[in-house]
Amino acid sequence: MNSLSVYLWELFQIIRESSLSELVSLMKTLKDAQSILNVKDDTGISPLHITSRFNKAEAAEILLQHGADPNISASRGSPLIVACRFKHEEVVKVLIKYGADPLLDVSSEGNVLHSIAIGSTVSIAESIKPPVNSRSKLGRTPLHCAAHSGNEEICLWLLRHGADPKAKCNRMSTPLMIASKHGHVNIIRILIMSDKCSLNSADHMLNEVDDEGNGPLHYAVLDTKTEVSTDSIDSF
Repeated sequence: MNSLSVYLWELFQIIRESSLSELVSLMKTLKDAQSILNVKDDTGISPLHITSRFNKAEAAEILLQHGADPNISASRGSPLIVACRFKHEEVVKVLIKYGADPLLDVSSEGNVLHSIAIGSTVSIAESIKPPVNSRSKLGRTPLHCAAHSGNEEICLWLLRHGADPKAKCNRMSTPLMIASKHGHVNIIRILIMSDKCSLNSADHMLNEVDDEGNGPLHYAVLDTKTEVSTDSIDSF
């Protein structure tokens, strides 16, 4: 293990143990803090990713003050994406304060809002407020992700902020198709009711098909968890 690896291992341990005084002392011993703060271990994780994963907001601020890159990439996303994924709101605020880019498209999964839509909270979404119709490399919007994960709270928030319920990904799937495929009945209701409240009828969404020729009703029938029939849709 070389000296850089030793420093990195020590830094990871200090962050996990919330030893802030030790962290400050370690920063003072480094002639060039950036030389270690922006280095990744064998798994591709940087010190800032550790603060995001373990909800260490104060440690994150110390690292950022000493030159840590708020947008450093890793196989599982930026530090901001990690913090959003684990619902660590204070870390999110610190990262945004020091220049973390919520629109950074780090993988096929998309940017920060896509990650929020999968499993985070409205309060975190409110603290970032990126464009709600941004696309991942697969053409998915955050609403597609919320429909996939069954995140009702975020689904409602996205629609209130202008998310397009008719948006199609690269495979021509709409959020309604995805919700139907995964048996998220409440998301189905939310999407259909949102469209009925607009000037357009929900009929168009219900009759659209993806690149495999399947529509919302096809997926609802295929998924045994989805207690949605034509009669129940008509009653919405």
